[in-house]
Amino acid sequence: MKMKTRYLFQLSAFILGIVVMFGCVQWEEFTPIDVANAPTVTLTQTSVADSAVTVEITSSMSGYVAAILLAGAENPVPDSAALLSENVVYDEYMYMEAVANEAVSYTFTTVVQDSDYEVMAVGANEDGVVSDVAVLAVASADTYAPVFKSATPGITYITPSLLVGDTITLTFDEPVKLGDGVFTFESFRTGDTQTVPADNINVLGMDVTIIMPYLSEYGDYIFLSWEAGAVTDMVGNEVAEMVSGFDGSPFVGAFWRTVLIDRDYESAAPDMAVDQEPGFDVVLTYVDDLSYVTYYDPDDEAYYPVIEDGDITLVYDDGAGLVLTLPVPVADVSISGADLTIAQSAAPNWPGTVTVNIPTGLFTVGWGNPMVDVAAEWSTVAVML
Repeated sequence: MKMKTRYLFQLSAFILGIVVMFGCVQWEEFTPIDVANAPTVTLTQTSVADSAVTVEITSSMSGYVAAILLAGAENPVPDSAALLSENVVYDEYMYMEAVANEAVSYTFTTVVQDSDYEVMAVGANEDGVVSDVAVLAVASADTYAPVFKSATPGITYITPSLLVGDTITLTFDEPVKLGDGVFTFESFRTGDTQTVPADNINVLGMDVTIIMPYLSEYGDYIFLSWEAGAVTDMVGNEVAEMVSGFDGSPFVGAFWRTVLIDRDYESAAPDMAVDQEPGFDVVLTYVDDLSYVTYYDPDDEAYYPVIEDGDITLVYDDGAGLVLTLPVPVADVSISGADLTIAQSAAPNWPGTVTVNIPTGLFTVGWGNPMVDVAAEWSTVAVML
């Protein structure tokens, strides 16, 4: 029992000695981070354009700065530490080292013209103390002129699409309004130019709709031009001039082809109401000049008419059951202006009728208008030899 008591006494004395010893050691005094020494951040806008805004961020202490761009105004201000660590919603974010009282310049580029934004920034000193959030309201400028983007129907010289009263819609990259310049249409075939009446122009948002005031000819090409300032954006920036036309090859600017229509002959000679002697030349006259439909031969690098011997036929009928169909050789077919002439080089000398049959696809009328099938008939009388 005495041994156990002595042991406990010695253990207690040892522990007490340790406590007294460490109590005599002088510990380094703990100094807490002084939040009063948090940096101060200021924001200044230095430039602004349609698609960019540049700001300078200045921190009163060396360390780091971070900033975000938000669209709109009066956005909720995030927590400073969250902003510094990018744990926030933003349109664009930046983070850079900073030297005390030296401005850091940054350009935000995710802006659109004529819109309100806010820049929010914080700074952190080298001890990690974060500043309050600084907020700067900015507004992008509108200095760019509206830009023509597309047209409906699409610009083309291949697919015919326009009629009188049809509409052409011009789409720009921003809302527009009518300005002082004029719109003009020009005919490729005749060169005639006409100003589009103001009553034929409507504007809605980014679209300018033009009602076709006239049609030169079926199959013609129509060029649409406009003067600088024919339309402007909502603050008056003028659209650039559009000069459309033919400068050798290809077409330039805005152009379309008017619709094609099937064409039949306007008159025939000789007189179909009078009996004719066999062998007369058939002459069909159209409303406009004729052209051969052609194909391209890559070996010769040239275009040739698609018409072949026998595509056109002459049918002779004596009315008593005798019918003779003769193929017309290409050599007996000719065009001159609006006239198509077919010679009867092998016509029989008998009374009855003669019918000329011409399929479509061999000729065009005017600016590519297809010729319809022809079946033209004359009465004939035999000639005493």
